[in-house]
Amino acid sequence: MANGCGSIFKDFAFYTGTPICTPQTTCSGVGPNPTSRSSLSVKTENPTLVSISPNPSSGQFTIKLSSDDVAVNIKQVIIIDKMGAPIFKQSFSTNEKTKQINLFNQPLDNYIVKVYDGTTWHTQKLIITK
Repeated sequence: MANGCGSIFKDFAFYTGTPICTPQTTCSGVGPNPTSRSSLSVKTENPTLVSISPNPSSGQFTIKLSSDDVAVNIKQVIIIDKMGAPIFKQSFSTNEKTKQINLFNQPLDNYIVKVYDGTTWHTQKLIITK
């Protein structure tokens, strides 16, 4: 299945709005606006740049950007459930590379965590167990 950007999605794709492609996005299905095409299959881009710990998590975890570039900070975090619906969205104006997230109210499941550093979306899988 292809989105409006021409990207191919494997597994299940869920339509949650209009696909968005800008020069700032990688056209992987999610741009600065989270209401775009999303997929349960996750292509991790630059996996060493974003880490989630602990993972699996009981609901509270830390997202960390590993970059020496002072301009690279966590600008936005979106967490999507397996149906493609955003369950958490928060923008940050502080220049921090580490954010603590609490999802204790969410059911045990697999989630997709999308982290925006101001220029690029980074995607990681998250497992919540109790």
